[in-house]
Amino acid sequence: LSKEQGKLIVSYAKDTLEKTKWKFLICSGGGRIMEVLNMQPKDFYFIDSNAERTTKDKMFQIVVTLRGKDTKTKKGRDMFVHEDDNKTILRLLETRKDKKYMFHDNCDSKSAYKSADTEFTAIREAMVEDGYEYMSLWNDEHTNHEIKIHTLRSLAITLGNRIGHEYGDM
Repeated sequence: LSKEQGKLIVSYAKDTLEKTKWKFLICSGGGRIMEVLNMQPKDFYFIDSNAERTTKDKMFQIVVTLRGKDTKTKKGRDMFVHEDDNKTILRLLETRKDKKYMFHDNCDSKSAYKSADTEFTAIREAMVEDGYEYMSLWNDEHTNHEIKIHTLRSLAITLGNRIGHEYGDM
């Protein structure tokens, strides 16, 4: 999957919340889908240019803490929000401050995963309908599509390793 194909996948999302979720998987550190779905508004904080916590008014960057219980390795870590996404994340933090989860309204993460899978399937089908055949490629060995949700994380890791600090420039 190329950077341009990743951008195209994000462009097929139906609304800002969904676009931000998919872009977050690709651009802001390559979180695993369940890590992103488990993010809560309270997990986000602001830092200044010295990497010290600060207020929204004095922020240099937005950071989100992935809680250890939500990660594959069971170790917490921080992910930096790409500057292009700051405005959207700030708006979501304001509108979703009373919600349990940042990127969905499901009652639990398993339901959220099913919803995300359904959303990604709709994106895949729309792209195939528009002539993007690579979205329909099937992997017989793994009995699933070549391009799936986890492919977005893989793209983030690849871009980060090849391009460096600019990898989030989508």
